[in-house]
Amino acid sequence: SMSKIVYKICTADEWSAAVAAGAYQGSADDARDGFIHFSTAAQLPGTLARHFSARDGRGLEGLVLVSLEVADLG
Repeated sequence: SMSKIVYKICTADEWSAAVAAGAYQGSADDARDGFIHFSTAAQLPGTLARHFSARDGRGLEGLVLVSLEVADLG
């Protein structure tokens, strides 16, 4: 069966910190809501528009798109 992929958009700084720590603790929004928000491929444009549009004209610069297999999340 085809594996299901979900995505997490985070800043390069957040991702660098996660790599250094060996774990990703989530964004400020994730911490507030009590879980890590993922997006399907179809949801990515809306997620970018809703949560990452106010970036002082930087667009996608400085963002990281992390892909995960749902099965690997346990």
